[in-house]
Amino acid sequence: MALKRPYRLRPIHRKMAFETFERSVPWRAGWKREYYGGSAHVRPSYATCIFELELGSRVEATGVEIRPVRPFDCPELLAAFLDAFRYAPDYCGYPMAAYRKAARDYFEGFFGEKRGEWCPNASCVALDGDRIAAAALVKIREGGPLLDCLYSRPDRFRNGLATAAATFAVNRLAAAGHRTLKSCASLANESSNAWHARFGFVELPNWMTAQSRYLNALRELERRKKWGRITLAEEAAAAVEIAALEREYDRIRAIKEIDFKKAMPLLD
Repeated sequence: MALKRPYRLRPIHRKMAFETFERSVPWRAGWKREYYGGSAHVRPSYATCIFELELGSRVEATGVEIRPVRPFDCPELLAAFLDAFRYAPDYCGYPMAAYRKAARDYFEGFFGEKRGEWCPNASCVALDGDRIAAAALVKIREGGPLLDCLYSRPDRFRNGLATAAATFAVNRLAAAGHRTLKSCASLANESSNAWHARFGFVELPNWMTAQSRYLNALRELERRKKWGRITLAEEAAAAVEIAALEREYDRIRAIKEIDFKKAMPLLD
């Protein structure tokens, strides 16, 4: 499927008055919000959430055709990847040529030796007719399996295909004796983070993401109060959320003082 240039998530680099910027551009966790040179600049940050899932047998979806990935799937996997991530913040701001190159580099690494060895048993695709509509791609590393990439074509979003593919992968990994599965997502990718939580992944404590969530929520509340764009009920609800985020931030900051690596997890 050919990509249409207008339909991609892009960063904001827009001329505007500073007052307009303050009044209209919200603070969001995982996004850099800056003003310089008479322009607003909003783009994803590098903050990443790392997740872990305890593996066990799951009920697989019915009515969805799932099969293992085969190396000759690469061209169609690449096309589906380009289609899926044009709406995600992961490649936000990439020129088209760089976006395509990054996708090719990803699959060269996936079927190569980057991040471990790809797992033919668990890596799978969900089909829509004879077309790949979603994929769950798994690597095996010294530290255990990694859900290296999970994606679905935009016209199949929220149809359960990515979840069906992930369930297939989880069952194959559990049957092979693996106990946990790691995954990660950009903090800016709210839909991916929400999916991980629904699927049962637990986010590992991360000082940087906790700080981003807390500070951005606090700044956003202050911004809305300054410009009169919040009701009393909304302000009260935001204050409760911010208090919870502050407690989590303080908890992880205390962990960081004792064990830095535990508060700054990496995909080993």
